[in-house]
Amino acid sequence: MSSDLRADGSEGHEANDVVSIQTLAKEALRKKFVAATGVEPDSKGYVRLPQENLVPDLDFDSIQNDLVGGDGNELGTGKFRAVHSSRALAVNSFGPFKTNPENLTLLGKQGASRLEFEHPLPIFRGGTPPNLDVWIEREGEVLAWSPSCWSI
Repeated sequence: MSSDLRADGSEGHEANDVVSIQTLAKEALRKKFVAATGVEPDSKGYVRLPQENLVPDLDFDSIQNDLVGGDGNELGTGKFRAVHSSRALAVNSFGPFKTNPENLTLLGKQGASRLEFEHPLPIFRGGTPPNLDVWIEREGEVLAWSPSCWSI
């Protein structure tokens, strides 16, 4: 018999006592975000402006074109404003290197020639190709990363 996790951390079997792990994780992330930034998201975990969801000193203008060009419409739909946005995680992790990819050290190797967000990767004929959150080109190799805050 499987059990579920209650909000108090105990195990339970009653559906109305259950709080999903995802809900608990979002709330924990929201609390850490508020403590770190002083910005209070709305009840669903969204900040007012996309710039409020960026690490300090990350220039929004340097990443905006990539996000606008992506098929996910992250800015238009407001998804990027979610504190739990996987795309914001990617941008905050690699955005500081967008304008100076040569300063990126990754997997023990320094430097990159290009760093792009929302890079289309056509793997099927026809249709809309999936977008990779981060695309990094460097001497003789390509690195790609698509994080997920919620893989359930």
